[in-house]
Amino acid sequence: MTGRALRGSLLIPLVLIAFGVVVLLVNFGVLDARETWHVVLRGWPIVIILLGLDLVLSRASAGHAFGVLVLVCVIAAAAFAAVNFAAPAHWITQTVQVHEPLPTASAVEITAACPECSMTLSGGASRDRLVEGSAEVRWLDRFARTSEADGTTFRLELQGKSRLPFTVRSLRDRPVWNLRVADEVAMTVSVSGARCDVDLTKSNVATLYVRADGEASIRLSKVRASTVYVTAESVRIEVPGDVGLVVEGTDAVGQLLVPDDYTRGATSVASPQADAARVRTRIVILPGAERVEIVPAGTDATTPKT
Repeated sequence: MTGRALRGSLLIPLVLIAFGVVVLLVNFGVLDARETWHVVLRGWPIVIILLGLDLVLSRASAGHAFGVLVLVCVIAAAAFAAVNFAAPAHWITQTVQVHEPLPTASAVEITAACPECSMTLSGGASRDRLVEGSAEVRWLDRFARTSEADGTTFRLELQGKSRLPFTVRSLRDRPVWNLRVADEVAMTVSVSGARCDVDLTKSNVATLYVRADGEASIRLSKVRASTVYVTAESVRIEVPGDVGLVVEGTDAVGQLLVPDDYTRGATSVASPQADAARVRTRIVILPGAERVEIVPAGTDATTPKT
């Protein structure tokens, strides 16, 4: 590039202005420093691409320049699609290990959310862990962990966040989050993903919020009474034999499958002797469920009765 071309180009001044704005926003705390410089270090080759485009456009007619821009956009879109849909999973996915020690707080709240992932939550964490397990994160997403203690309450958030201002869905298998929580600690848990599989068999979860874009599977606790709020298209509930169950919000469900000995009300169903059971669980089906199936624990086949 000649001195005249450099003086006539707006690219270099714009790059300097953009860099200065980013540094200013980082200094004022608007942007996270670690995440920002991570993106800059991985995306710096775009400057070379822009310099090349500037050289082409500065020497071409308007029609030729427009054609070059269109071609570059098509190539970039094709490369993006190829990476997202065809690249090997280990190229675009990383696994993050999750290890959170037990807090001293008397109340615990856990939130785990990820875009387009399959979430599996169960008990059985190690004795000195509140949460442990792993989370797969795609190249377009990042894993964020935040925690805070407010008086007697400890709050932990585990989130998969998109690096883009919009969500890009892939046809490949969804990333999988496998998390285990402590059995001995009473807590409130909120999980969300494309699919949620929750096993409360041995856990001490008092209140659970489940939000799934598709299917939600819940195995109830045998050791603690709990309240569960569910939002999903399809819900499967596995009930241990000695657990009492009341399911509310069934009046808005398209297809309801329950054992023969359950009592049906106008807006709810209940297991036999639900009020007398030592461990009782209340489940609230929020609007949007098309199918709810209640089966004894360990059942594989769909309950035939509707």
